[in-house]
Amino acid sequence: DQFKLRGSWGKSFIAPQLSSLYGPVSSGASDAINYTTLAGVSKKNVQFNATGGSNPDLKPTTAKAWSAGFVYTPKALKGLTVSIDYSQINQEAVVSTVPQATIIQDVELNGTASPYANLVRFNSPNGGMVTGTGSISSHSNQSVYIINNLVNLAGTKVNSTDINADYQWSTASLGHFEVNSTWTWYNNYKIQLVPTEPYYDYAGQASVNGGTIPKWRTYTTFDWSFKGFDAVVGATYVQNVTDVGDGGDNQYGFVPVASFTAFDLALSYDLSRLHLSHWLDGLKVTIGANNVFNRMPPLATQAFSDTNADIGTYDGAVGRMLYVNASYKF
Repeated sequence: DQFKLRGSWGKSFIAPQLSSLYGPVSSGASDAINYTTLAGVSKKNVQFNATGGSNPDLKPTTAKAWSAGFVYTPKALKGLTVSIDYSQINQEAVVSTVPQATIIQDVELNGTASPYANLVRFNSPNGGMVTGTGSISSHSNQSVYIINNLVNLAGTKVNSTDINADYQWSTASLGHFEVNSTWTWYNNYKIQLVPTEPYYDYAGQASVNGGTIPKWRTYTTFDWSFKGFDAVVGATYVQNVTDVGDGGDNQYGFVPVASFTAFDLALSYDLSRLHLSHWLDGLKVTIGANNVFNRMPPLATQAFSDTNADIGTYDGAVGRMLYVNASYKF
């Protein structure tokens, strides 16, 4: 029982939400869009008109997934456990919207040959259609309408490897120790926006289409517990990526985005160890700090024109956060 194999395979589907099928359709200004005209002129932070919302013709998203891996617990080194899992997830007909910047750039360069040509109108949401290349830059910004309702996009193909190592040991005089490290590696992260386009690998990139997808990231903790005290140090590492703007057919810029490292600290004490009173038994108090050194997420201004950085991928890194927590068991 030192070595265990494990695996799984499955099929699934997700029906569209009622709000996605029959919810409201909104209209207003588009995102701030960067694009390059047919003549090669760079346009920055341009806004058009846009409509978006529900679509009664949406179909269920389908998926097939499988994984295989092993768990190794060597008798020769008590307390060590290592696991490696490989997984493949293929999704089709994913419900989402085509990024507005992708629509504008592709229609500007390819005209009626663009797979998004029917998503642009002129003068009104039901107005004139695209007639050729350069149609966006040849109209005023106020006359361009992006029709951006929810649609079934073609799909994603995610191929990843997860590695976990955990080692624990105890001493009579110093307490219990544990080191745990989890690594996630994206062998590829392919997205196909519409069925007429090929799949593009977004692993190692930051983009409008895929967000930030580092090739690999890790989270490592060191835990010590002794006589009611419990201290934890955690470290997050996210590999550097390349900002490619929209991504896919319209990738541009290729600006390096730095790697990211942040540390967390926490110290807890279980007051039941003091036996001060019956009412305090079961009370545990924790003080801690996330992102101790106040690291900000690295800038990716082409992929995230509104915030200039992806605060989601970097664990909401908006500066240091101090906290106090109390839990009570009875």
